[in-house]
Amino acid sequence: GMDTYQFLPKLAKYNILGSPRPPTKVRLVTRYGISEEDIYATIKAIKEIAKN
Repeated sequence: GMDTYQFLPKLAKYNILGSPRPPTKVRLVTRYGISEEDIYATIKAIKEIAKN
């Protein structure tokens, strides 16, 4: 598997930031200005990272 510190840099390549919750969890939050499209793009990025 992939730990938090391996996952977060890969996620950052998609311009998505998260906070580490070691060893295997990441905290992602939404805020004002984050659209539904942004959320779907995040899900897509996570799926792509998980495949590789």
